Amino acid sequence: MRRRTASIALAAALVPLAVAGTTAAATDRSSAAIGSTASVAKPNTHRLVPAPGQLLARRNATVVSTNWSGYAVVANGITDVRSTFVVPKTKAFPSGFASTWTGIGGYNTGDLIQAGVAEEAGGNYYAWYEILPASATPITGCSGDAGCSVRPGDKTYIRILQVGTNLWNVLIINNGHGVSWRWSRDIPYKSSRSSAEWVLEAPTVGGAQSTLQNVGNVHFGPQSLYKVGNGAFRTIAAGNPVRIVLQQAGVRQATPSALGASGQQFNDCSYKRTCPAP
Repeated sequence: MRRRTASIALAAALVPLAVAGTTAAATDRSSAAIGSTASVAKPNTHRLVPAPGQLLARRNATVVSTNWSGYAVVANGITDVRSTFVVPKTKAFPSGFASTWTGIGGYNTGDLIQAGVAEEAGGNYYAWYEILPASATPITGCSGDAGCSVRPGDKTYIRILQVGTNLWNVLIINNGHGVSWRWSRDIPYKSSRSSAEWVLEAPTVGGAQSTLQNVGNVHFGPQSLYKVGNGAFRTIAAGNPVRIVLQQAGVRQATPSALGASGQQFNDCSYKRTCPAP
């Protein structure tokens, strides 16, 4: 996710993309920025960036990335992906940027259509969609809440469905804090339809790789499904998935748990090397 403009005290939480994973630890960068204010680009998601030297397996493996954490299923002809997750609450430290989302493409290709929720330091939350290479678009005009407000603890449902040749419907439903809203839009996009993902991401900001905002433990589920062609829905587990851990400069920033018994649920724990399954 590539975010547009925001004024924050987090310039030191950014790492140039070309050297992500090889710079100094996030804590050193963050402490240097305390008390400063910088205007930076608003965070945006990005295709998976593998750690230096990391080969991208296609099934039944664990890979290391400098921006994604979660699960991906690699398959030909994906036409539908669905996800539910609980919006996490940001913590004071480490500061940075986070996005929780589901999407199609982007694991080993340059295309990606996705939708999710951004979680920023200072308690700024909002829902968005994005089609690479365009920037993320925060959504507005939701049915039930014109502002499409999002709060920690809300339960968010996302569906991305192919409804025609190079045409996709993105549906986001949010329930919580006494408000329920719904947003849907048909979006033209040529997708490789090559992978489905359920991800916690440290997005790019102004062309630089951010460090992950500490969001504690993120729960994905109870629904995490995808479909190939006109076939039946499949769980993550049924797709021989790739498990993705997020690590920069030797610092483990997020670790997904094993899948739960349903094959659809998992936790993603920020700044932990192990994560309990749901």
